[in-house]
Amino acid sequence: MSNKTFLDELSITVEELDAVLKENPSLRGTIIGYLGEIKLRGILAGNEQIAVLPKPDDHDRTQKYDLPIEYRGHTFKIEVKSLQTNSIKVPQKRKDIDFQATVQCDASDCRPIVLPNGKTVTTTCLQYGDFDILAVNMYMFNKRWEFAFALNEQIPHSGKGSKKNPIPKNCQKYLMKTSVSITYPIEGIFTSDICSLMDYLIEKRRG
Repeated sequence: MSNKTFLDELSITVEELDAVLKENPSLRGTIIGYLGEIKLRGILAGNEQIAVLPKPDDHDRTQKYDLPIEYRGHTFKIEVKSLQTNSIKVPQKRKDIDFQATVQCDASDCRPIVLPNGKTVTTTCLQYGDFDILAVNMYMFNKRWEFAFALNEQIPHSGKGSKKNPIPKNCQKYLMKTSVSITYPIEGIFTSDICSLMDYLIEKRRG
């Protein structure tokens, strides 16, 4: 088995990689997003009550989540998202929070989907039920690998869509808003305790 790193295979230096990342902010954002998944996997694996399961195929468009985990005998689908860097602001009117930003909570592709009411819409929106819990990587707030969690069902409904791909009013309740507001410290639908959300979902599943 080769001990070569990715940098060795490409015959590049750390300095060259750093230069590419600095010159291409979008690439930096993509890497931070994928690193967020790895960091979250490590954090969850440190909890003896949680078993981290293999990640679904990244090319499988039917699997709209990033990380399956097992907790108290139940499997949960976690969708990992990052902050939109250009949306991060220091609020001027609120002194009780340090930062505010938005999280882009949507699919990577605009595709037709059939909703529970039988209607078909073409959108980047995610459907309720595609995953169980949203995990937000907050690294860009304070350069620490911290995560905020929210229930899928508590993410706000979508809007009207775009002129090219409008979402009828009777379909909006099935689709999530693509941009979700978040603050630091976290508040509202977000919590730092993922186990409390899974406990809630277990009780809900039991009826």
